[in-house]
Amino acid sequence: MSEFFRILPEAVIQGLTEFLPVSSSGHLVLVDALFGHGGMTLMTGAILHLGTLCAVIAYYRKEIRVFLEGLFRGKKESWFYFLCLALSTAVTGLFGFLFASRAEEAFSSLRFVSVMWLITAVILFLTDKREEGVRPLTPMIALFIGMAQAAAIFPGISRSGITLAAALLLGLKRKEALQYIFFISIPAIAGGALFSFKEGISIEESVVLPQLIFGALIAGIVGYFAIKILVAATRKGTLRYFSLYLFILAFLVLLFYN
Repeated sequence: MSEFFRILPEAVIQGLTEFLPVSSSGHLVLVDALFGHGGMTLMTGAILHLGTLCAVIAYYRKEIRVFLEGLFRGKKESWFYFLCLALSTAVTGLFGFLFASRAEEAFSSLRFVSVMWLITAVILFLTDKREEGVRPLTPMIALFIGMAQAAAIFPGISRSGITLAAALLLGLKRKEALQYIFFISIPAIAGGALFSFKEGISIEESVVLPQLIFGALIAGIVGYFAIKILVAATRKGTLRYFSLYLFILAFLVLLFYN
């Protein structure tokens, strides 16, 4: 039973911060610095990511079904959307590969994370002031959103926050921007989970399957409601509250952490 209680906070943090624009990786660095438990294992991280992946699929299940049906029926708009998704994903993968080593080094610096939080906070604040966009999705917009998603490999840069900001600042409507950033999160989250899973197997990490399934379930449930919160905040224009949270958190860390 103690193993279930141990994974519970990790699952809740993962579910909340994966989709709320506050950076899940940054919060994990903070938790590690405060409590010194060395962070979650690779296998735990992989399974919790699969839980949040299920949350995205559950929330956008209708839109995903329509998209896939359009692909099978050869609809031009569906294939155009697919090509944009592929472009964003490819750009994310390329930049992620090029800067992976530098991003890994950043996980050892909470001060670096705090600076990234401040950058995310400023971007969210500026995004919240943006009027409703009118531009349709284009390959160029998809390219820039993919580049924005790649920046989230650095802890403190929120993937959901930076991609949403890019989509809105480039002129997409809020509803379309939200759907797009969650669609491109599917291969990103799946890829991260697969990488962690492979690394965990390579070092022969021990696995407690019931505990991991429980963690994935909690992460998925919490993640589902986190998506609903972000969607509501974006539509109501209240992203500045997340910006304020990040400002306060970053300044507190910079002020008190040694």
